Amino acid sequence: MLRPIVYLAALSIVLHGWTVCAAVWNDSVDRTRAGERLLAHEMMQMETCVEPMRTVSVDRLRIVDVSAIGRAFGVPPARLRQFRRGYSLAPEGHPLRQTRWYTVWYEAFPGSGGSGKLTLRVRSDGTIIEQKRW
Repeated sequence: MLRPIVYLAALSIVLHGWTVCAAVWNDSVDRTRAGERLLAHEMMQMETCVEPMRTVSVDRLRIVDVSAIGRAFGVPPARLRQFRRGYSLAPEGHPLRQTRWYTVWYEAFPGSGGSGKLTLRVRSDGTIIEQKRW
């Protein structure tokens, strides 16, 4: 019996002292939320609460930012631990070019101490393209 194989291709490039890593998620991506739209104020809160490519503890964010992040990801704000955002590095002609991504680390189950990680890939108009649980 043949099993589907999911490949994760990664590319690391050093540009002017910065290491850039791009990954192709392929079939392990969840597209059940594809086409859903984030609310404009959720996007605004996530875009302004932290600089791109910087991971922050949600304890350092305002409660309105944490609430917006929780709503966007469908994770109760009390379970959120960290947040990070950035922009796609996809080349010209690639379907993910000029998209953005948001990632949260969260407590998987209340009181468990276990953690989960969830990334949303979003168009600039707030339309969700895909999500990935890590």
